[in-house]
Amino acid sequence: MALCAACCDDALVIDGERVVGPAEGPGGPEGRPGGPAGGSFGEDYALKSVLGQGASSRVLRVRCHETQRAFAAKVMRVQGHRPQQRAASKRVMLAEADQMSRLRHPGIVALERYYVEPERVVLVLELMQGGTLLDHILDRGPMPEHEARAALKALLGALAHLHAHRVVHRDVKPDNVMLPAAGAVAGAKLMDLGFAVGLRADGTFGDISGTPAYMAPETVKFIRGDPDAQLTSKVDCWAAGCVLYMLLGGYPPFQGDSVEEVFDNIVYSVPHFNEPVWAGVSLKAKLLIRKLLHEFPEQRLTARKALSDPWLRDVASAADITLELAGGTITPGSRAPGAGRGGRRGEGPPAASPKPVRSPYLEMQERHAHSQGEGFVRSLQRVFSRNKRMQQVVPR
Repeated sequence: MALCAACCDDALVIDGERVVGPAEGPGGPEGRPGGPAGGSFGEDYALKSVLGQGASSRVLRVRCHETQRAFAAKVMRVQGHRPQQRAASKRVMLAEADQMSRLRHPGIVALERYYVEPERVVLVLELMQGGTLLDHILDRGPMPEHEARAALKALLGALAHLHAHRVVHRDVKPDNVMLPAAGAVAGAKLMDLGFAVGLRADGTFGDISGTPAYMAPETVKFIRGDPDAQLTSKVDCWAAGCVLYMLLGGYPPFQGDSVEEVFDNIVYSVPHFNEPVWAGVSLKAKLLIRKLLHEFPEQRLTARKALSDPWLRDVASAADITLELAGGTITPGSRAPGAGRGGRRGEGPPAASPKPVRSPYLEMQERHAHSQGEGFVRSLQRVFSRNKRMQQVVPR
């Protein structure tokens, strides 16, 4: 079976199957934000630097020749040797582009356009230069409550949007939440919809993806063969609870020396709020963590209900915070210096972009690139142990 990619009725077609529909609205090279681009990625963009490297993909910092604006490009190599394998690999990549085109939201990293080439699929994305929430935790330790509140509010808003469209992210974690600039936690945005999946008519889904430390108890039970385990959008809400715990505590709520030990702790234990790091954290924040990390999904908060929680509606709510940045001051809802999806045709020259922050997470990965993961895990554990001993001194 031959592999072919063609545009037919504004839809991308692979092996005769319509897999990506048109994006709607103005913008993009075809008049659509996030739509498939004509031409060649290499001709339209200039490579500036490598931002990250994975097993089958790279993230590059690029600049558009036409607008001179900077973006991030996720370059995914087509996998497999047989035509059927390569078609399946490309279909998975295009599913991510499709999700990002359909599910645009201020709390989700925006897809500018994408390219389908014989050996790769390239997603051109909004450039977020403040690193990830995990970088923030590794570099600075626990967040004060007003910052954690702003970051969680942004994350829950994105999840509520996905869930309203019957889509589950399935890999919510601090390293999948990006900041537009250093310290701009109110502008946090969810990224990587590669594992996102639609819900069936009964509100469930039936396969497993994600990162063990952030998996919900029902996911672990499903993996272990429990016939009564039902997977719903509540798995994302559990993961959001893990993220909030990490933001305030500086370490994950469920740890272990093996995946099975982590799974046991997820199923059989509850999160602890040990001193000194939790001594200064409010009771309201701890109660919200408990409500998001509820063992039973039917009693766990939804993303939308969590947004109405008393802790998120406190006096120092995200809407009242002013965040100091290296290049000036922003408030939630305003544009950080150099942030945004980039300009359209006819706009003036781009504003000066802040320098991308260093990524402790990527530096740690590079340092332990040849340790088969062991050195990397040990380094993470050392940072988390340090954070546990920290005393929160910043007022809430």
